[in-house]
Amino acid sequence: MQSADKLLMLRLEQVSPIVVATHPRSGTHLMIDALRWRAPECRVWKLPFEPLERVYSTTEELVPARPTASKLAVLSTLLRASRPLVKTHRLPHFERWYLPPRHDPLEPTLAAVLERRAKTVHVHRDGRAAIWSYYLLSRRSGALRGLTFRDFLRIPSSASPWQNAARSWAMHVRAWLAEGDVLSVAFAELTTAPDDTLSRVAARLELAVESRVSALPPRLGSVHDYLAARRPAGQPPSTAVLAPDWRLPPRSWREVFSREDGRFFEQETEGLLVQLGYASAHDWWMELD
Repeated sequence: MQSADKLLMLRLEQVSPIVVATHPRSGTHLMIDALRWRAPECRVWKLPFEPLERVYSTTEELVPARPTASKLAVLSTLLRASRPLVKTHRLPHFERWYLPPRHDPLEPTLAAVLERRAKTVHVHRDGRAAIWSYYLLSRRSGALRGLTFRDFLRIPSSASPWQNAARSWAMHVRAWLAEGDVLSVAFAELTTAPDDTLSRVAARLELAVESRVSALPPRLGSVHDYLAARRPAGQPPSTAVLAPDWRLPPRSWREVFSREDGRFFEQETEGLLVQLGYASAHDWWMELD
């Protein structure tokens, strides 16, 4: 084991991290920012010239293949909070998810320490909205090379030939819902009833939260505000990943899902939308054009 991993394990034994677990594009950063906004133990002061990501950590920075400098940067974040926030898109117990290579297994001893010391909150979102947003983000990065949304929904990942985007979302969410010691909350709960939701989260995490006039941190009014907020030292109001295609009017999943897309999604996810309250009937896709 490298010395950076040993230092990380030593620090993790001294703190009580909070893991925010989600499928991509499901409210990860809203939960991170809400906890930073309301819970002093979670706040990390961003130093001048540091990237915004230094106010939280990610499990993807801890895989063995990551450079030592990346792991030492995580250590720096962990040193600045007694309840540091750790973001993950992994499966429970930090098992590898289907996206390579940043989801490769953690070093086992490091994963065991993190699991023993951390408490976890899971955030889920309507899978149709999450996958549409994830498609836009992936398209913006250039990773899709012209792949249409219809194909993105259906084509298996190169890392897991049996798993497409729809089935992967369902597998990921069900895996976290099955964890009895993990509180799962809906993204919509955080946006529509933030005080009640954060009180419930704080109680489960054994976390003290402050009363504030606004339950959630202020929303940034434009992309220029967003970029400006990332530069200074201190407490940036948002860690959110820039919304895909922000120059264009936002489009709902309802505008892009065909009836056949909906039927396929329901077939692959086997009723999870109804179970979570995102759809009222299993034939919801019949209402699509």
